[in-house]
Formats: sequence, structure tokens, C-alpha cells
Amino acid sequence: MRQLFIQYQCNDIIRILSKDPDGKLYEKVSRVIAQSYYLDMELWLDINSYLFPIYVGDSLNLSLYTISDELFNSMIKANQFSSLADKYEYFMIGKVFNLITTTEEQTSYNLIYASFGGLLLKLKIKKKFLKSFLPNSYLCLGLNRLN
Repeated sequence: MRQLFIQYQCNDIIRILSKDPDGKLYEKVSRVIAQSYYLDMELWLDINSYLFPIYVGDSLNLSLYTISDELFNSMIKANQFSSLADKYEYFMIGKVFNLITTTEEQTSYNLIYASFGGLLLKLKIKKKFLKSFLPNSYLCLGLNRLN
């Protein structure tokens, strides 16, 4: 039997470095590039900029969680994500579709690719900072403004 769990992965402050680097492709969606302060993460994230306007220079608190398949399905059926989502101004649930381990200058990194209903995430993070990410696992991302 598989275990039911929500696993906290990381929490960090990110600063938006760039917005729509390839131009604005969709009216209500922006792609942002951010760098974290503590975990040295690089984040590329598509965000609904109509619901959550975001600007270059903004600082945000980022939290990531993974959820087991069985718990995810039971939480969806019981509409139980609101207790987690209510902690954040912007909250997304997606699925990891690719995980690549790479090495640069003797440091191991994970490149994590996830889709949140078509909004994409690319996260580059040092391998030592992650507990566990698996392809096809569910991922929750929460953002709060620090301003």
C-alpha cells in the first residue's frame, strides 16, 4: 500500500529578475525568471498575471510541496486543498513531468519541469536541498508578496 503524505520541499524568498523575456505571448500570462536568496534556486515560471500581477524587482515568498497520488486524489474528491491554498495569495497545483540531474563545476543540480494546467515551471536547485521529487508526482506551489 502506498503512503499518503504531503511533503514540504522548500521555502525561500525569490526576487523577480525578468518578465516575459521572449515577449508577451498571452494576454493574461507572463513568464518570470527569478532567483532565490537562500537556496540558490533559479526559477522560470508561467504565472496568471491577470490574477496575480507581478513586476521585475518584486520579492516573494515561495513554498513548494509534493503530494502522493493517493492523497491527491482523495483531497480533490473531498475538496480539501483550500486549507493549504488559503495560506497563499497565489497557489497552483501541477504535475512534475521531467526531472534531470546535472553537474556544473562539481555541484549537482536538479532541473525540475512541471505543468500547472499548461502554465510551466522550470526549477534549477542544488540536489542537496531537495528531499524527494519524482517524475509524475504532484506539486503545489504557493506565493506570497513580501512588500
